[in-house]
Amino acid sequence: MAMFQNMRLEYDNMLNAGMEQFKSSAADHFHAIERQRDMAREENAAMRAEGERLTALLAAREAELQKLQFDERTQDPRTQDPRRHKAPSPSATPRTKASSTKTAGSSSPNPPSSSSPKPSSSARASRGSPKAHASTAPPRSSPDASASPSDLPSGSTGSSKAKAGASQGATKGNNNQDSAKKKGKQQTEDDDDTTKKGKGKGSPRKLGQHQMLKGDIDRAADGVKAAFQTHIRFIGNCLVSGKAPPSASPALVKRFELRLQGSTTTELVRSGVYKMPVISPSAVKLGVDVREAIRGNSKILKAYAKMEEADLLSVKAYIAGLGINVWAIDYTQSPNSVYNSAMRKCAIHTFRFLCASKAYDFFTMDTSFINDVLLLTRLYDHFVHHHLNMQWQAEVRNPGASEANIERNRLIQTRSRLYASRSKKMDEFKIHSRIKAMFAIKATSDDEGDAKNARARVQPERSAAANGLVDALEDLICKDLVDDGKRDIARRRRNRRSVPLEGRNDSQFEEIPKEMPIQYYDPSWFNSKPVQTRAKLNPKLVVSFVPGTTNYFSSVGNNGLSGPQLTAKYGRMVFADYDLNFDEAEGNADVEDADGNAEDEEGEGDSIGSQDSEEEAEMDDAASIGSFLDDDDAEGSTDEEDDDQEYEQRDDDEDMEEIFGNDSDKNT
Repeated sequence: MAMFQNMRLEYDNMLNAGMEQFKSSAADHFHAIERQRDMAREENAAMRAEGERLTALLAAREAELQKLQFDERTQDPRTQDPRRHKAPSPSATPRTKASSTKTAGSSSPNPPSSSSPKPSSSARASRGSPKAHASTAPPRSSPDASASPSDLPSGSTGSSKAKAGASQGATKGNNNQDSAKKKGKQQTEDDDDTTKKGKGKGSPRKLGQHQMLKGDIDRAADGVKAAFQTHIRFIGNCLVSGKAPPSASPALVKRFELRLQGSTTTELVRSGVYKMPVISPSAVKLGVDVREAIRGNSKILKAYAKMEEADLLSVKAYIAGLGINVWAIDYTQSPNSVYNSAMRKCAIHTFRFLCASKAYDFFTMDTSFINDVLLLTRLYDHFVHHHLNMQWQAEVRNPGASEANIERNRLIQTRSRLYASRSKKMDEFKIHSRIKAMFAIKATSDDEGDAKNARARVQPERSAAANGLVDALEDLICKDLVDDGKRDIARRRRNRRSVPLEGRNDSQFEEIPKEMPIQYYDPSWFNSKPVQTRAKLNPKLVVSFVPGTTNYFSSVGNNGLSGPQLTAKYGRMVFADYDLNFDEAEGNADVEDADGNAEDEEGEGDSIGSQDSEEEAEMDDAASIGSFLDDDDAEGSTDEEDDDQEYEQRDDDEDMEEIFGNDSDKNT
């Protein structure tokens, strides 16, 4: 019995202790809530006070603005517009007829007599002109600017001085106006001249009729832009990037215009005017060859080759309905001719249809822009009637220019991918920024990433030490690829630099990279250039690596010093090899260019007909499928090569880049 009592007592004690603990916890929680409530009230009160303060401040500012509002009566007459008549003040208005007569008599000391000549019509007309009012404006030196010389008494000794001052002030005002007009006219002529030349910072740029810039459309529509441009090349059988698209043949245009004679196609066939039977959709030619798609590894090509037959027949049926078997633009006609308008509508309609049928789902794009027909029309006019038209004109003026442009664009994309690959690896290796400064897109040889180029090339301005740095980085990258099990990629990368530097020809790109570290430039090459060229290069007087070292990426000893420390220690020795006496040289001399062309914008393609800055770079032209077939498709690609896809092999992402970026031209 005593045991049960003890157990009950222990249970009661435990229960009481639990209740006390719960009460204490609840009280603490309640006090915490009260503290939060008090803090919230204080914050609300502070916010209310701040709001009242801001409201009062705003009211005070509004009152100040009202006081500063324009008041013609209190405005300085010297700043008034001389073309506006001065309104009489209420105090000067006569209240009675007598006072009015007296005021009128006193205000005109020299009343006109009958013998005085009347003003001519030209004089009456000139009184309302701005010059007439400007000539009667009071002089700046007058103590009372509101009083005119005629208000002074006739017997006043200062009347002649006032009149002379008024005449002098009027003459000075007219001279100032004439000077201002001349300056304004000269400025307008300068602005027009600057606009025509396209030079000068901030000057408006004269665009073509259908030309667009990158900033003219929403960035979210870039996918639609690329897909639409590829679609135009697809239906137009113009898949080679940069190649001049053929203009519509006269026979094709004539066949289309037969439909505009008031008869249907069937009637034309029956009457014998139409020399061929009604066009079958199967006779329409599109720009995809299944065999070419199979030979290549382009996923975009394979997607086109696997397009449903119903989708292809719908596109062909629309083109056949126009009475033609090939979709082609007639560049000899205006963009808004009946024929070219039909081609525009065909391209937009078939593109929207393929997007709606999900045939173009392999493109990455925002389909909400498909219904923006105005945007599609602008994109079409820019791509067809500006970009492709300029390519066609360039080919007409200089046959073979398109092929050269294709090769040039391919080389630009090649060395751009190589630079991106090296930059990515240097970031992974955490290489010092002073070493990274030795690499740039324009400082990359145009064939270092192209094993197919039999004539290896080299940058002629690059020093032996800079070439050694490039070789050291390539060896480091290849070793890293071998460690990752990518021996084939490492082997191909080594083969592309297997030709000794002594046996290489100069790069096809004549432009020299500017503002590179001084160690990048070969001393003999640099010193042989004119003083203006050296000044234009503007090399950075820094030391990027220890002179004579071969262990560029080490952090031991002097190799571990920072850029300023290396410059302080080795600067005098490094700079002594270069002729740096070009401080007073003219800075407007261009770097030598054998072709006489403007500088290339890397990654933007070759320039055709204009010189743009990077800020005004125009919309990219989507690259073609055919250009992708001309490159490294035969080598194949695997998903294991993601780290080097932008340089070694092209998987899906690089495929899209090649299709949408290789035909890019900042000027077209």
